[in-house]
Amino acid sequence: MRSAQPERIAMQNWSVRIAVVIVLLLSLRIGSIQADDELTNAEPLVIPTVEATALNLVGTNSCAAGSCHGGARLSEGRSFAAYQIWMRKDPHSTAYSVLSNESSSRMMALLYPKENGPAPHATKEARCLNCHVTTEPSGDLQVPPTSHAVADGVGCESCHGPAKQWLGLHSTIAWRGMSADAKSSLGFVDTTADLAGRAQLCANCHVGSPGRDVNHDLIAAGHPRLNFEFSAFHANLPKHWDAQSPRSTEIQDIEQDSAFEAKAWLTGQLVTAQTSVRLMQHRTKEPQPWPELSEYACFSCHHDLKENSWYQSRGRSTGRFAWGTWNYGMMPALAHDAAANGQFESLKTLMEESFPERAAVRQRAGDLDLVLSKLISEASSRDYSKQGMDQLALQMIDLSRDGDLPAESWDQTAQLYLAIVAISLAREKTAPGDPLNLTIQNELEAIRQKLLFDKNLDSPQEYSGSQIDVILRRLHGIQEALTTADRVNR
Repeated sequence: MRSAQPERIAMQNWSVRIAVVIVLLLSLRIGSIQADDELTNAEPLVIPTVEATALNLVGTNSCAAGSCHGGARLSEGRSFAAYQIWMRKDPHSTAYSVLSNESSSRMMALLYPKENGPAPHATKEARCLNCHVTTEPSGDLQVPPTSHAVADGVGCESCHGPAKQWLGLHSTIAWRGMSADAKSSLGFVDTTADLAGRAQLCANCHVGSPGRDVNHDLIAAGHPRLNFEFSAFHANLPKHWDAQSPRSTEIQDIEQDSAFEAKAWLTGQLVTAQTSVRLMQHRTKEPQPWPELSEYACFSCHHDLKENSWYQSRGRSTGRFAWGTWNYGMMPALAHDAAANGQFESLKTLMEESFPERAAVRQRAGDLDLVLSKLISEASSRDYSKQGMDQLALQMIDLSRDGDLPAESWDQTAQLYLAIVAISLAREKTAPGDPLNLTIQNELEAIRQKLLFDKNLDSPQEYSGSQIDVILRRLHGIQEALTTADRVNR
């Protein structure tokens, strides 16, 4: 099993990190910045209509001119050097080229039996291309990419939308005066104000969606398991936009919020869960194989059967496959009302049966989908004050100590760690100078060390009793510190 390990989360002033595949989030603002009176005097704009069947990709090179986003002088702002940053530092620029490496060739050989002839090259495989190059969505399938865009990998239009209808307009004065709906009608995707939308752009590939499904076949052939956690991925992304730049005439960028990291974590968790539920509904349709084994924790099957092995020594085996330990690992803390918890537990119980029935799973997944839509819409209005974030952290730690978020599962413990990291980052901005911040940092670093994989391993093969004991003690330390702070504040 391949998995992420907590090694590389960007922590600003302290280095608590997790090894994850970085996801591209294009959040830059484009176009000339002009005076407000120029907007007032702009000529009325005639907006063309995008044809539903048209291919509207223009390719990343269309953004690369030195006078547009290909400039090399960062002093003028990251957005003016966006192409250079993406090309030199962002792994998404090499997403297509990795399809020609040895690992990809080995995967294709394993996926296609030799008796059927030579395996196709990964660069010709739709289920690879749908995530590894810029494509234009069309229903449940993906429109094949235009030839000039393939080598770009995952480029600008993957997140900002096919640019054929708005490329020329977006650098004009009139563009800044257009409404969000008018821009959207041209195919433009604005990532500056919609946090859930930003997370969804990533989740479509890094969690999965119809036509972009990393199922058990692909994982068994060698594809890494998709361990997506939005706040960590976002922190690690080489940023090619200027989120903190003042834009008096534009909607404030969501990253200017002091609680951004906490909001990104909570929203990302909910979007990830909903994306997983929607992919599950797709997986239950005929003629796809069911049950889909990638829905379950890898170590439910791939564990040592020796007596007194680490898996058996936990003493928690129920004889059932553990379902959704990563994508839904924090659900008991996220679903803060009885109805939401009930929907999740109902689906979980069904999925951990010996053979969950397709139609029943699809129905319960649809019910949970509706609940998650409600929770996502409410996420921005939760209490993100210092006290509110402390209470959220305490709730998760309480659940972990009560067994609802079991620390003996590496997946759920890693997710809990990432949650406290995100909240602590927001807490530092919301309450700078609070001595409790350093206490939390020290406890998190100790937890991180126990979550790291052993040397030469790419999975938590030896995650067991000694690590669990240390993590529980450290969580208790954070809990005591937050509880004391809460009493003082009251």
